[in-house]
This record gives sequence, C-alpha cells and structure tokens, in this order.
Amino acid sequence: MGEPARDAQWRELAREHGPLLVVVVVYVLIGLAVQEHFGRLSMLSLVFSHGALNMVTVICGLGFLLGHAIWLMPQVPPEERALTWVGGVWRQRFVTPRRLLGFAIMLVAVPVFSSTWGGLKLLIPKVQPFCWDARFYALDKALHLGHDPWRLLQPVLGSVQGTLAVNAAYNAWFLLMLAVIAWQAGSAKRDVRFRFFMTFFLLWAFPGTVLATYFSSAGPCYYDAVVAGPSPYLEQMAFLHEVDRAHGLMAVTMQRVLWEVYTTDGVQVASGISAMPSMHVSIATLLCLVGFARSRWIGCALGLFALAIQVGSVHLGWHYAIDGYAGALLAGGTWWAVGWGMRRWSWIPSDLPRGPVAKEPEPEAETEGETETETETETETETETETETETETETDPGTSG
Repeated sequence: MGEPARDAQWRELAREHGPLLVVVVVYVLIGLAVQEHFGRLSMLSLVFSHGALNMVTVICGLGFLLGHAIWLMPQVPPEERALTWVGGVWRQRFVTPRRLLGFAIMLVAVPVFSSTWGGLKLLIPKVQPFCWDARFYALDKALHLGHDPWRLLQPVLGSVQGTLAVNAAYNAWFLLMLAVIAWQAGSAKRDVRFRFFMTFFLLWAFPGTVLATYFSSAGPCYYDAVVAGPSPYLEQMAFLHEVDRAHGLMAVTMQRVLWEVYTTDGVQVASGISAMPSMHVSIATLLCLVGFARSRWIGCALGLFALAIQVGSVHLGWHYAIDGYAGALLAGGTWWAVGWGMRRWSWIPSDLPRGPVAKEPEPEAETEGETETETETETETETETETETETETETDPGTSG
C-alpha cells in the first residue's frame, strides 16, 4: 500500500471515530464528576467486569471471520489453494488500520462507556427516588382501554411453555447486542457503522441516563415495594414465581438479585433498577434498524426479536408497556436524527472493500507503455530520416545523367 493510500486510511479512521470518541469522553467525564459528587465511583469497579465481557465480543468477531471464510470458498480460483487464497483476501481486507484499529477502538470505548452508565444507574434512586410507578400504571390502563397490559397477554403467554420461551428470548438480548456490536465494529459499511454506534451511545446517554433519572421508576415486579397500598401486579408475580419454583425462571432470579443489590447498596455487573424507558426495547429496536440498513431479511428477523422483547418485558414484570413504547420511539427518533445530521454535514465515512481487493497496478505496466511510445517515436524518426535521404539522393547532381 502506497503512502497516499495509507494516509487516506488514517484520515478516514479519524473521521469515522472522532465524533464517537467525543461523545464517549464527554459522557465518561460527566459520569465521573457526578459519581464523585455523590461519593460513589462505582464506574471504576465496574469497568474491569464490563471489559471482561469483551471476550464475548471477540468470540463473536471470530465467528464472523469463520462465516466470511465459508462465504469466500465458492469464489476460490481453480488454480489457487483455498486456505492460501482466503488468507490473502483476509490480509487485504482485514489487516488494515481502519479494520484493526477501528475494531480495537470500539472494544475499548464500549465497556468504558457502559461501566460509566452502570455507575450512574446505581445513583438514580439517590438522585430521584422511585416516584413514577403509580402514574405509569395508570397511563398503561388508559392506553389499553382500562385493561392491564399483562392481563391482555396472559391468554397467549400465560403458560409454562409460553413464559419460558419469552424468558429465553429476553435472556438472548445481551448476547445478541454483543454480536451486533462485533458485527458493526468490523463492518465494511462504515456509514451504517458510524450511525449505529452514534445512536447506541446517544441512547444510553440521554434516554438511558437523563430520562431514566427524571422518570425514576422501579417497574411492576417491585411495585408493592415502592408504592403504598395493594399492588395490581400481585397475581402476575405469583404466577411468575410459581413457574420459577417449578422450572427456574431467570427473570425472577435476576429481579431478586437486583433488589438485594439495591437494598444492600452493592455494586456488581447486574445492578441498578430503572424501568422508564425500557433500554432492552430501545436497543432491540436499534438492532432492528441496523438490520434493515443492511438486509430486509435481517431487519425482519430483528424486528420480530424486538417485538418479543417488548412483549417479554411486560409479561415477565420488568416494565410497564409505556416503557417499551417510549424506548422504541426514542430509538427510532435518535436513529433518524443521526442520519439527518450525517447528511446535513456530509459526515459519511467511505466504505471498505467488500470483496477481494484489487491489486495495485504493477510498475512494469507503465514501463511497457513507455517502451511502446519510445519505439513508435524511434520508428517515426527512422522513417523521416529514410525519406529525407531518398529525397537528397534524387536531387543530387552527381547521380543524374
């Protein structure tokens, strides 16, 4: 790779990561200042555990490489050895500053950002005690024509099999998010990649932090603990606890763990309680949008997954229905706003090659061209010389008569 091409790669690397890193750094600095103000720098203890989760992202990245190798196999030229040819394509496509450093930058930025968010989430009840649950319950009933949303779902999901299926989908949310992060961190479609990560960071920063603090709420599973009077969710939670005793339900286990961490003022990877907005639904909606940006089929599959997360968040007692509606709308609005900003300021990173990279022109090609030109010039010169010689011979007096 020549110097101009290498310089262009470094410029594009800075272009596609500069704004993202500004958002991350500003959020982390504000998060550290807020945690220091409240005397609880939880982010420092969380960053190592969040960083350890990068191993899952790396494994997902290796899985994508394996899938790419399988996709390349039918394209191997007959005269080439498969492993040698695929290895050469990998070196051309992936062993570049934009690929390797771009992946590494996201591998560092995401856990630093998420651990800051985790520390701020733990502070929500201290900054704003849970005070919106009763209002969200009333709003849910108003939106659903006087019905509790969980009761509307019970005829469809109110069985052991239905509950376990929804719980499995809900548990898959975290792994799927990490898989998409790995996919986008190394994606060739750099404009979609930039839009995904910018939307991702902004969603956790504004809805996931600012709005979550203002609309501080615990969720239906904790309703009886934060709202005085009888809980309208006792029957729902009794059903879920019955399924848990018989078959083991991760949702109930995690709800118990989160409340214990909250009441003991502890710090761990799974900690912090916040219902509005539903970040599970918000991020699932973002995954759907980035899926549609790449393929209609991927988008449809991730759209069904987002719907399952919305339904599961209500059925499992994590969220009020309005939490998910708000999360989905905020994700769609942020995705649109980031896309508009990219077009408005022409901040669209160039894509990476998506197939085998074409080799640079060989120096010999230029030499052959120059040689052909020189040969033509010499031939023309010789022809002109011969013509002049013949003319002189015909007009020479010594040869006439």
